[in-house]
Amino acid sequence: MNIFVLSELSCENKHVGWSVSHSLEETLASVCQAQFIYPCWNGHTSTNPFPDAVDQQVSFLNRCRNRLLKSWYTVEAWPEPGPGLNILLVVGIRPKFLLSMFALGPVLDQFDLRVGYLLDGFDPRYMNQPPLTKLDHLFVISHQLADEVRSRYPVNVSWLPLGINTLVWGNYSAHRSLDLMGYGRMNEAVHTRLQQHFNQADSDRIYLHSTFTCTGVTHPKKHIALQIKLLKRSKVNLCFEASNIPRFCGHSPLLYRWLEGIGCRECDRGYKATGSRSRRADGLAEQHAGVTCQPRRVGSLPGNPAG
Repeated sequence: MNIFVLSELSCENKHVGWSVSHSLEETLASVCQAQFIYPCWNGHTSTNPFPDAVDQQVSFLNRCRNRLLKSWYTVEAWPEPGPGLNILLVVGIRPKFLLSMFALGPVLDQFDLRVGYLLDGFDPRYMNQPPLTKLDHLFVISHQLADEVRSRYPVNVSWLPLGINTLVWGNYSAHRSLDLMGYGRMNEAVHTRLQQHFNQADSDRIYLHSTFTCTGVTHPKKHIALQIKLLKRSKVNLCFEASNIPRFCGHSPLLYRWLEGIGCRECDRGYKATGSRSRRADGLAEQHAGVTCQPRRVGSLPGNPAG
């Protein structure tokens, strides 16, 4: 069996949210000996914040060319399918990346199975239809999203939750020097309340939290290694569900940040709004916690954290 992976994870993608892609690629490389292909976006991107008429015309003509020739992406060389079963796995964050399949030209039709996996939330109303006709199956990260895509497009789609490989993290620390860790997406009301009791001059409690506003890092793999070290030394990891983030369209999937905390054998606390969607997300996280190393406490903070 030969597995080829069209990956959106190029060396230029240094957003902290790409941690999920790094973990998946490392697993595919070690377990499946997959061959990776990194397409380049072929769109015209203007560096001028106030594009003139000529720049706008070039952008329009470029979009027309890509649509006519299916040349949205390019690759350095076409892959060479070998004897036996040949599988193409297209892994990206955004649905737009599925268009990268057409960069393979006539080789695309030589694969026995073509599968897509989108690792983030998105609005299914704006999916590009041409690549969907080439896919044998599409995986997304929530069952609600799978239902919506299935209702709109003639494509086989299933829910495949995100996963994480904890075997490469080494031993777990019994000494947890960090009382509380809140990384990435935070709730301002909860954060403000915690600040009143942690990190004050008269308190010996440590609440480690994000202080940056930029989402890029200089070296993603070094950042991930440091993140895991900190998680393994934290007693509690704060995770916040994402249904209020526009790209999740009200859905609350189990996110990679939850898996990182669960994988580090710590107590995960989730702050959620009230409602059936919140209870489903709590239940799903608890199910995953139950099958990961040991039972995990997953709960909800009060709806009014300042009270």
